[in-house]
Amino acid sequence: MGLEFAAWHLWLIAALAALLLELLAGGELFFLALAAGLAVGGLVAGFTGFPLTVQIITAAVVDMALTPLVIRRVRRRRERVRYAVAGEGGEAGRICTVIVRNGRAVIHLRHDALPVRFEDGSIPPADSRVRVLRIEGITAIVAPAD
Repeated sequence: MGLEFAAWHLWLIAALAALLLELLAGGELFFLALAAGLAVGGLVAGFTGFPLTVQIITAAVVDMALTPLVIRRVRRRRERVRYAVAGEGGEAGRICTVIVRNGRAVIHLRHDALPVRFEDGSIPPADSRVRVLRIEGITAIVAPAD
């Protein structure tokens, strides 16, 4: 009762190893694209039962075609989502509308409801448009947007 490996098992292991390298590399995207190429090209060639040389060539060709597509698609998605820790300055200049939630004036910023106040400490009225100046703790310091 020994372990039997088919060719597609090896391609799947290679794709998973490339995904692991992607995680260890910190998101450089090259290994993610390599994993996609190995998974698609190698697995298809492995399932068909072609000789190893044909499988390697097929995986390489598919990988060369998929790498720019995967990288372009992931980078485009990354550019749409701006990651920033509240208070590091990425939110300065944003225009928001003040709403009242549970009796407190707040603005929605990156899916969070932050308490809001003007620089002089006063609270902006509900439905007013404000420009974020900075974040102090969990409070957004704002100025009128007009």
